[in-house]
Amino acid sequence: MKYEIKVKGIMPSYRFEAFEHIYTNDYKTLLRGELIDQSALYGVLRKIQDFGIELIELRLIEEEV
Repeated sequence: MKYEIKVKGIMPSYRFEAFEHIYTNDYKTLLRGELIDQSALYGVLRKIQDFGIELIELRLIEEEV
C-alpha cells in the first residue's frame, strides 16, 4: 500500500530513505512511499514519534486499477 505522511519541518532524506521526500513552501515534508503492511506503517509512525517530529497528516493513496 502507498502512503503519504505529512510532518512539520524539513525532514532529512537519510532518516526515511524508503520514502520520496517532497518539501513544501510552508516548511513541511511529505513522505510518500510503499509499505508492505500495517505493521510497517506503525513502525514508521513510531520512528516519527521517537524523533519528536510533529505528525500532521497520514493518507492512504489509492492505487488506480
